[in-house]
Amino acid sequence: MNDNLVEGVPVWVYYTDVDSGKTLLEPKVLRGNVGEPFKVDVPEIDDFRLLHHTGTLEGWFSNQQQEARLYFREANWAEVEQVKMYATIQEDMPTYDRPDGELQALEMPVGSVWRVFSRVATDNGEFWYNMGINQWVMYKPNAFALNSKPVRPTSHQDNLPEHHWDVNPISARGEIDFVDGQAVSYYAEPYGRPSGTIPNRSVVVINGEISDPSGVVWFQLQGLGFINSMYVKLTGPMDVRA
Repeated sequence: MNDNLVEGVPVWVYYTDVDSGKTLLEPKVLRGNVGEPFKVDVPEIDDFRLLHHTGTLEGWFSNQQQEARLYFREANWAEVEQVKMYATIQEDMPTYDRPDGELQALEMPVGSVWRVFSRVATDNGEFWYNMGINQWVMYKPNAFALNSKPVRPTSHQDNLPEHHWDVNPISARGEIDFVDGQAVSYYAEPYGRPSGTIPNRSVVVINGEISDPSGVVWFQLQGLGFINSMYVKLTGPMDVRA
């Protein structure tokens, strides 16, 4: 027996939903003597995937405070963006407690205006907008209009124009930059229903560009449709056509 063993400072491990800030599991405490190794195991949490972590997952106990924070995201959320927009509802909209979640009692009436806090793109090509606690709506064409500033609420009798996307003609070439071995969706219009998929690293011709009210840029792919520009790596110069 080694009488010189000294207990190290415990290592705390935290498990957090990166988007909601909620704790997914009770914090775990690792204990050991100074100089002994420790390793943080990443647990499997139903419907979540590890996104990133802070702190070290492997090390040695010491007399210094150490911790690891593991951040998880909903497994079917492909992209999450914090936004500051306002939605004018153009048809009565059902709300859900989360994307692909349970239907809520609240229905957003035609003409009402709501602050939009975040936008989620799911793996199945849907776009969801968060408009309050447990208030998510799924995007569909002409269901609501997005603006960078609030507008006055309208009545059911007001005529609400359909959304029109202004496409800036450009000429460029690029390559799909998604996930190796997978394909990404493209759309008939931004935030519309998927028209199809295109494999990662495919070469594409870009003939149009759209910036939505929140500043997200979409590329129009020749012969296909629209895709979020974050999934395209330009391989040459971009020419803007008048």
